[in-house]
Amino acid sequence: MTTAFRTIGCCIDHSPAGRAVVAEGVRLRDAGGASALCLVHALEPPAPLRAGPYTYVEPAEVVRSDEGRWLDERAAAVPGATAVLLEGDPAEAVCEWAARTGAGLLIVARRRGTVARALHGSFAGRVAQHAPCPVLVLRPPG
Repeated sequence: MTTAFRTIGCCIDHSPAGRAVVAEGVRLRDAGGASALCLVHALEPPAPLRAGPYTYVEPAEVVRSDEGRWLDERAAAVPGATAVLLEGDPAEAVCEWAARTGAGLLIVARRRGTVARALHGSFAGRVAQHAPCPVLVLRPPG
């Protein structure tokens, strides 16, 4: 039996794992009749680049514009999908969006190996722990 979710949020980035998340979101939407499929991408605040005595931070407007264009293109390639661009800590931003919109399901992908997760933390793990709705965690693509 498939449960219908009103809104499915597919948390994506530029990796192959993002494509797997979208494919699973489309499959679940089509099988369960969800009314909305949102491709959700969160922008972290840019880290400054240091070169000698100089520090450079790419302007937020440029990053937002580039990422927004990329996300809009992704959403346009998926019939019925909506692009959602968030800013801030990715896991927190996604959980806040899910609570604010009443999302019924979030789909995320594990990307990092055990060592990287230990050093940097896990986006998927943090979302699964703090989301206000069910979270489907996909394994990294083969």
